[in-house]
Amino acid sequence: MLEIILYVVLPLCIVLSVVLFLVESRKKAQKEAKKAAIVHRISTQKQQFKLNINRLAQHKIMSQRGKDSIYKIANNYFVFQKIDDKTVLYFETVLRQVITAMPTPEQAALNLDVVQGHVSLFIQLLPSAPKAYNESFYQHLLPALLAEFVDNQQKNADEAATHPMAQVS
Repeated sequence: MLEIILYVVLPLCIVLSVVLFLVESRKKAQKEAKKAAIVHRISTQKQQFKLNINRLAQHKIMSQRGKDSIYKIANNYFVFQKIDDKTVLYFETVLRQVITAMPTPEQAALNLDVVQGHVSLFIQLLPSAPKAYNESFYQHLLPALLAEFVDNQQKNADEAATHPMAQVS
């Protein structure tokens, strides 16, 4: 009986332990790789966002302070939210919506003062305290602010199109 334990059970336990160790190591490596991929996605999105915002500042559509305030949208997103595939996907969507809502340099060239005023108002409506950039802000307040911002720009464009003489002064 002791021979069976020595020659069968003991090697079997060792093999199972090694297999379990290898499986757990692979799971850990996959988890780390997934985490690194998510961090890379976030970093890439932040860089793209900042590049787009910098372009707007270069065209004088917003001030340096305004640019810093808009950066907070990206920089504070994960302060109060967990990092997972769902929140990263929403993060990407939010940044894309902000950039899409911003006026292009071509639109700004038509009436720079009005465009700057709209952008400035949007920036003033953003929270100043970092703790205000919570899930509720990103899920409810920011989409409403963006919708109002886009509506104001559209109204301005419509007025400019229907009143061409309003631009001549």
